[in-house]
Amino acid sequence: MTEYFFPARTMAWIRKRRKSKRTGFKFILIQGLLIAGLLLLNGTLVRAFILANQPVLDIRISQAIQFIVPLLMIFAQLWIYDFLTSTTVDQD
Repeated sequence: MTEYFFPARTMAWIRKRRKSKRTGFKFILIQGLLIAGLLLLNGTLVRAFILANQPVLDIRISQAIQFIVPLLMIFAQLWIYDFLTSTTVDQD
């Protein structure tokens, strides 16, 4: 019955497409939890650095640093992770 709606070529494409590990609810959930954890960790590290060193006197600049730097750190961490994992994955 499925051959009527989906030719063999389409079924092979669907099976090949399902092999991707970067799709689906589980992947999105893991990525969301990873980003939330990294944001928490990076925010804590930046806050500790600012409180310990007091590099700026103006509170507005300090708040801008506390907001922007953890986001930039997440971008860099995910970029490095993607670079390292893409070099180890077998190419089809």
